[in-house]
Amino acid sequence: MQYDIIHFEALGAESQHLAEETKKAQEKELLPKELRYEITPDDLQTYMIKNPDIILPDILTTKTHSILPVEYLKGIKKSVVTRSAGYDHFEHLSSVINLASLREYCVNAVAETAIK
Repeated sequence: MQYDIIHFEALGAESQHLAEETKKAQEKELLPKELRYEITPDDLQTYMIKNPDIILPDILTTKTHSILPVEYLKGIKKSVVTRSAGYDHFEHLSSVINLASLREYCVNAVAETAIK
């Protein structure tokens, strides 16, 4: 299957939250109803080993352990959102990808987890 977006390294409550918020946004017509998305606990490279025929979509969200394949960085500029407190692991690629970071959310989530 070809996806419009894949969320990598989404575990537990985060995975559930991504699914719930995507469905809410679709119901409110903020996202297309036919949006094809995948939410996986795997990092990008593990997912690709399990799905060798996958064509990565132009939008990905990841955490720290995902590594973007060299082939993905070629051609049209892709968009990557990092959901990681280690947000700077893709900054060196900012000239070849559209990079967004949920930096404040990530730092707060790590701090909250540490306190718990």
